[in-house]
Amino acid sequence: MSQTYTYSISVDFPNAAVAPDVLTDQITASSISSGVLEGITLRTPDTANCYIVFDVALSAPDVTTLDGIVAVHDGVPYLDYPPGEPGWNLRVEDRNLTVPPGSPTTGLFYIVAAGATGAWAGHEDAIASWNGTTWQYQLPSVGFAVWVIDEGIVVVYENDTTKWQPYGTGGGSATFGSNLHLAESTAVSTSTSASPQDKITLVTATLEAGTYRLEVSYGWNHDSTQNNFISLVTQDAVQVGQLHEAEPAEAGGTFESTGSVQRYVNTRVFHLSLSAQSYTFKLQYHSEFSGVASSVWDAYMSLWRMS
Repeated sequence: MSQTYTYSISVDFPNAAVAPDVLTDQITASSISSGVLEGITLRTPDTANCYIVFDVALSAPDVTTLDGIVAVHDGVPYLDYPPGEPGWNLRVEDRNLTVPPGSPTTGLFYIVAAGATGAWAGHEDAIASWNGTTWQYQLPSVGFAVWVIDEGIVVVYENDTTKWQPYGTGGGSATFGSNLHLAESTAVSTSTSASPQDKITLVTATLEAGTYRLEVSYGWNHDSTQNNFISLVTQDAVQVGQLHEAEPAEAGGTFESTGSVQRYVNTRVFHLSLSAQSYTFKLQYHSEFSGVASSVWDAYMSLWRMS
């Protein structure tokens, strides 16, 4: 016969809150062995209580263990993947901090790094945010992905063992290889400078050594038939290669008020032998002579390890 253990939400749980999925995982991962968890409910028969149901009555030591789990359960739910939403689920500022920022800003998020101290101590791998008074922490569910702003990469919470991993690493290959990194900018950027202008900056995490495929693609136009539109890719401020140098066939009209009415698309692939370190790649563009408009849009860079 099943056995129900009743706990007051406002009294027994430290934050007067219960996250059933998280509590279920905590109980399942515990040393409780004299019974099998059948369910947790907060709604019946009394919403003031949390009811934890096992298939049989627990042994005295296991009841003590259950009491201990309840006493430290903070009630923070898992972050779930929003159905139907593409890409990542959240933007975080940084994933390598072990102490909180000195002057935190509300609305910003951080992944708490291992070895955290101070206010973040004991919250490693959680997503931390400042509510104006105190730090709040949320636990990710498996498959939850975030964009790390300072690195320009997507990291995914794989499981409770491997934790956060750059997309495409951690035991296998992504669809297009491993160590996948992506940066893109779809907006129209226009410049009349003859000096290289940054369109995309792709900063990688520390890569595994190997051969990588860097693909660059963008739309472009240029407001002259008398001089060239020029684009190039740099790796750590050193030019990898020139994508192209060309002038359109005519200069009349405009495309979104950015230059020639004609619209062009260019793509190039580079194969690079990279060492185990972090890199900064840039897509740059400019006009051959100053004062002539050049435009770039729908631009992206993707990098993945091939071998």
